[in-house]
Amino acid sequence: MGLGGAWKLPLSGAGPATTVLYGSVQVEREAEQVERQIQKLLHRVVEAGSDAVIKVYEKRIATLERQALVLREKSEKTARPKQPFDELFELAVQFLANPSKLWASGKMEHRNLVLRLTFAERLCYCAESGFRT
Repeated sequence: MGLGGAWKLPLSGAGPATTVLYGSVQVEREAEQVERQIQKLLHRVVEAGSDAVIKVYEKRIATLERQALVLREKSEKTARPKQPFDELFELAVQFLANPSKLWASGKMEHRNLVLRLTFAERLCYCAESGFRT
C-alpha cells in the first residue's frame, strides 16, 4: 500500500490530530451500530404479543433513531482533508525542495515554519557571536 492508500485509512491508537481527520469514520461506525440495534428491535416488535412491550420497544426505537440522526449529522460536519493526497504531497515536496523561497516571502509565520521544520530545537542566540546551532 502506498502513501495515498494510507491517507484514506483510519489510524488505530493515534492522537487527537488523527481523531479530527478520521473522526467521521468512527461516527459512521457508531451510526451503523445504532441502525443494527434499531433493526433488531423492529424484529422484536413484530414478534412481541403484548402492547406494553411493543410500546417500550417503540420508545427505544425512537430514541435510537434520534441518536442515529445526530451521529449522521456529526459525521457530515467532521473535518475531512479538503484536498486529495496527491495535491498535498506535491505541495509538501515543493516546499521541502526549496524552503528559502518561503523564507524570502518575508512573512513572519512562514519564517517561523521554516525554522521549526529545519531545526529540531530552538536556536540559541549569543549576543557576541550571533545564532548558534
